[in-house]
Amino acid sequence: MPRNQTNKSHSNDAILYSSQIKGKQDSSVRILFIGDTSFGENYQYRIKKMDGIRLLKDRGYGYCIEKLTPLLTHADLVIANLETPLTNIKISPYKKMKRFIHWGDIVKTPLMLSKHNITVVSLANNHTLDFGIDGLRQTLTELEKFQIESFGAGLTEAEATAPYQRDYVLDGKRFRLVVAAGFKYSKTYDQQYDFYAQANQGGVNNWIAHNALNQIRSLREKNPTAFIIAFPHWGSNYCWKTKRQSNLGRALIGAGADLVIGHGAHMMQEIELYRQKWIVYGLGNFMFMSPGRYAEKKAEPYSLAARLDVSSKKKGLAVSLRLYPLFSDNRKTDYQPRRVTEAEFARVRKLLMDHSPHPELLKKKMHTGKDEAGRFLLLPLESASVNKGFEAD
Repeated sequence: MPRNQTNKSHSNDAILYSSQIKGKQDSSVRILFIGDTSFGENYQYRIKKMDGIRLLKDRGYGYCIEKLTPLLTHADLVIANLETPLTNIKISPYKKMKRFIHWGDIVKTPLMLSKHNITVVSLANNHTLDFGIDGLRQTLTELEKFQIESFGAGLTEAEATAPYQRDYVLDGKRFRLVVAAGFKYSKTYDQQYDFYAQANQGGVNNWIAHNALNQIRSLREKNPTAFIIAFPHWGSNYCWKTKRQSNLGRALIGAGADLVIGHGAHMMQEIELYRQKWIVYGLGNFMFMSPGRYAEKKAEPYSLAARLDVSSKKKGLAVSLRLYPLFSDNRKTDYQPRRVTEAEFARVRKLLMDHSPHPELLKKKMHTGKDEAGRFLLLPLESASVNKGFEAD
């Protein structure tokens, strides 16, 4: 479990999520970001394997996440994209309109997330309101029962736009983490499904471009020395990045984000260094228990988990990002996503190089390594914002 639990608070500037300061005894912190996460009840309760096994019922929820636990246990904080509402509502208002409607068990899902150190989730995605506003309300209630914090959606626009925020003190140096999440704008999700929060109407945070940029600019103005991460849900399923992602990702950096970590395509996407800041366009899946369409779409079955490492140094704070590749094709892993083999790791590195807009620069900047959590790609991060006038106790 994380070394310190967070507390939810309300403030005048609509930043709803804050935390207690970590103890001075810590000199480093590891914050893991994981992509699309769901036990896939809506898929699994329809699937009957050839030998008669029903995965969640017969093997249990722990089976699905078992091979990924080293990543989770070696992080102090885990932030996931929870790609499902938690609800026992029987009929979705979108039953005849939406192809894929997700639901998660209201007890087993949050219990297993909490047990595996996943204590913060983004709800800014295209499934959070699959059972309407009542489903969202129940999701928030069930998460709170298990002390899992959420952001990116809410019962009002102020709640939906509020970022996750946490402060740490590392050897007397204060590090403020701010994570803002939003779901890309879609005319269908706006006009047909009514997914987006507005005024006093609940929903997910609408990251149409001007909203996203205004939110990041405002956060930067309020938090000049914070490390701000944009955490968008965007892109096309089983595809490399789109031009729309490139434009928004670069604009988020220009608006004040220190790092962009995206998700939503169910596969890893490109990595780009822009204005000395990294954009990880897509993490892909972490544990997403659908049959998947990698073969059908001729897509690469790889994903990434991203760990932000912050440590105290004599002159300030050092910040880096470790990307842990994952193998995500459930049809080939028997629904146990796992860390990659040595050969697969080489394949992932080559794919990222081949698809990079600046392969030579990526080759120069990106290094490789292996630790207790697995094989990783290492990206150095500019830490000027966190070292500029940092507060020392």
